[in-house]
Amino acid sequence: MHVLLSLAKNRRRSPKAKAVGVLHAVFMLQPAIESYNHWSGKPMGDDDVLTPAQTLVVGRAIEIVFESLPEVVIQASIAIQQPEKASALLYFSIGR
Repeated sequence: MHVLLSLAKNRRRSPKAKAVGVLHAVFMLQPAIESYNHWSGKPMGDDDVLTPAQTLVVGRAIEIVFESLPEVVIQASIAIQQPEKASALLYFSIGR
């Protein structure tokens, strides 16, 4: 999903810039790069679709919807269906 976000963010840019953005997403560097761009005050260019802050918010929403929520659902179903196999670590992981 982060790759799709990178492609959408860089849709007005050259193919080389799109490829670099995809590599950043694949190697999980996108949040660090966007945070640096935001805190360094990088101005928004003509070919930018989203600001760094907007990209961080959308990236966090993607992480919550497609990564965290499914994980919690699976862990909670295990804890409910098989409480004898559920460890304290599982309950801690669900509640964090």
